[in-house]
Amino acid sequence: METKKILQQVYQHNNVTAELLFKCFVICHDVIPMQVKGKTVMSGTSQDELIVLDVSAQSLYFTLVKRDSEAIVIKDNQSGEEIEIHVMKTFEFTSERKMMTVIVRMNDKMYSFTKGADTSMEPLLVGLDESDKMSLDDLDDFAD
Repeated sequence: METKKILQQVYQHNNVTAELLFKCFVICHDVIPMQVKGKTVMSGTSQDELIVLDVSAQSLYFTLVKRDSEAIVIKDNQSGEEIEIHVMKTFEFTSERKMMTVIVRMNDKMYSFTKGADTSMEPLLVGLDESDKMSLDDLDDFAD
């Protein structure tokens, strides 16, 4: 029940930032979907990543469908459309970087999705305006 309440707060601020956040959720991780007895089961070492993917699947945004080292397939939860994303390069999470980065090609554009510890990510943010600061506040609320 709490998850639905939090997602409702995200939807109230439905914007490009929220959409990109959920794309990052389903693109930047080490989880592999596997077929077990005809059912998709997510397999990964990080419980946090598994939970985030589950929340994303419950959202109006995106669900992870397939993943390998070369491609990721996600489903738009509103339209049902499957989107194939080509993985160009992955920089795995390390204890030194405290972040993971996946560079992808999607709709003929290149994107870099990065996730990591707050202490690693916030110093990289420059030139924030009020809208960006509000997005960070939303992310903090979502994390809570």
